[in-house]
Amino acid sequence: MSNRLSSLYNDLGPKKPRNIVVNSILFSIISFLCLLTIGSFIQPTIYPLIDRVTYSTPLVDRYRYFIDNLADSILIFLCTILWFNFAIVRKKSYLLMIGYGIPVLISLIFDFEIIRQIIALISFPLIIMILLLDKYSKKSQVFFDWKLCINYLSISGFVIGVLGLIIVMISIIQPEIFLPSINFLYYISLILSILSPIYLLFILAAYPLNRLLFYLRNKIRQTIESKDSVKPIIDEQFLSLRTRIVSLSLIVFLSIGISLIPHLSTINFDNQPIGSDTNDYQRMLLPMLKSLTPTDLFYQAFLVQMGGDRPFSLLFFLTIPQILHSESLSISLDYLPVVLGPMLILTMYFLTLELTKNQITSILASLFTIPFHILIGIYGGLYANWFSLSFAYLSILFLFRGLNRPNVLNLFFFSTFLIVLLFCHTPTWTIFLYVIIIFIIVAFVKKIYERKRIVYMFLCILPSVFIDISKMILINTSGVLQEIGFATNKGVGVQDIGTIWNNLIDTTHLYMGGLVGNPILLLLVMYWIFKFDIREKYSVFLIIFFSISALPILFAEQEIQTRFYYEIPFQIPAAIALTIILRKHGTLFFSTMFVDDNPSNKGSLKFSFLYEMIRQFLCIIFNNKHLRL
Repeated sequence: MSNRLSSLYNDLGPKKPRNIVVNSILFSIISFLCLLTIGSFIQPTIYPLIDRVTYSTPLVDRYRYFIDNLADSILIFLCTILWFNFAIVRKKSYLLMIGYGIPVLISLIFDFEIIRQIIALISFPLIIMILLLDKYSKKSQVFFDWKLCINYLSISGFVIGVLGLIIVMISIIQPEIFLPSINFLYYISLILSILSPIYLLFILAAYPLNRLLFYLRNKIRQTIESKDSVKPIIDEQFLSLRTRIVSLSLIVFLSIGISLIPHLSTINFDNQPIGSDTNDYQRMLLPMLKSLTPTDLFYQAFLVQMGGDRPFSLLFFLTIPQILHSESLSISLDYLPVVLGPMLILTMYFLTLELTKNQITSILASLFTIPFHILIGIYGGLYANWFSLSFAYLSILFLFRGLNRPNVLNLFFFSTFLIVLLFCHTPTWTIFLYVIIIFIIVAFVKKIYERKRIVYMFLCILPSVFIDISKMILINTSGVLQEIGFATNKGVGVQDIGTIWNNLIDTTHLYMGGLVGNPILLLLVMYWIFKFDIREKYSVFLIIFFSISALPILFAEQEIQTRFYYEIPFQIPAAIALTIILRKHGTLFFSTMFVDDNPSNKGSLKFSFLYEMIRQFLCIIFNNKHLRL
């Protein structure tokens, strides 16, 4: 344990010069202070989610500052002057301190609020400009370490997040206790999410953006990478079995805990349905519950309810009240996330592992499933969509397995999961069918895989297509026809630019609580766009998925857009991007968790720091100093 604590301590930079450590701490403080200060000055329209209602409001006082306007400004001034002192060589630091300090003193002494605000606003951009100029100058004048700085940014964000979480949890458990809201990370997220519609447009243009950046990088470096070799942006990385079990268990428990929070009496004191679609599913399941024979039950599931577009999902949901012995169907439905969350988390882990061969990335992708798919599913009650996604991602998993290792089992499972997906949620099957067919065509034309393998995978698609065509002939319904009907009812058509922009705002800020516009997830995806290599085979699939989002953006309204984006596995490129950032810049917490005390064990890493904390906690509970997990 001492070695692990020593590793954590070393990440804080004790062996680095004192001025570099201090200016890294100051930089992290200035960053958080200036984000809210810039937001308070611009006063943009934000969309906070309060008590299940999304409000459109200017950036009001409760979201503006850490302390207040004056105190935040003074802290920025002090930290900036100290940063000049510790980060820049002595002669030039004094000039900057004097040039910056005199206007600050004048604004404070004579109470010139506008000047004070302007100086506070330019403080962070001024520091960034100094760092960029120093980076490209011949002689370095600044003492700065980006990796150490990102470590302290991580610490600052972690501390702020924990404090906010503690107050939120106290408010949930004891709502009568009044505590000030200090959920600063949420306020910063609201500011960053202002540009979420633009993030989606950038993601739509992922391929041309990546090619443009690739061309510019080559022009700057005057080198062209070999076309014969493809170097993955992340390397294969493996963890011990214990690490995977512990980490995935924690993520699953977190998912279950989040799914149970809306059921607490302090949150849902009047027992209202949690999911927006819960009442609709209740209306579908009630006639099925009243079925007297299996024939009546299957007739309801496969023909009557929703035109038979989700019979497997409805039959699965019908088992939950029987298991819980609950008389309330709506309450039973609202407990579905407890089951659906772990299913999707584990599916996402194995899919990401198949694509990237990096187990840390796979664990991160599983974790990112919670703030995206699980929270949207809970809030919207998208139970059939959510249930079907597990089979959709399994079909993609076996698609790539079949292309890499074309054996009978992989081909069988790919075809079978597509058929199961068709009967779980036909709209989801339709979207994934489009993406898979386009991917197979591109792979065939570009010879990404051996063409014989591609033909095998195409043949595996045909059974589900034939079943859908048979449904259309026999019962006058099919996935494609239902998609066309749904789109027609929603008024799909050519939109003008103003309507397109307003629909994007509704999608990212208003519909489903604005959870689709998660700025952290979307920014990580954008970072992946700057880094990915199109010659990596799974990148082609993701780019196709991103590219066809042009159809709902150009022709559809917010409901269709949101349900389409819900199908996209954004967490995979986001997890890859975070893996790159951790590897290149700052790895404070992850380097201590994924550390192996045995230097000879190079093939695996261990979740040792977190493991030791859990082990010691259990030892305290059970009074057993030798407890082993």
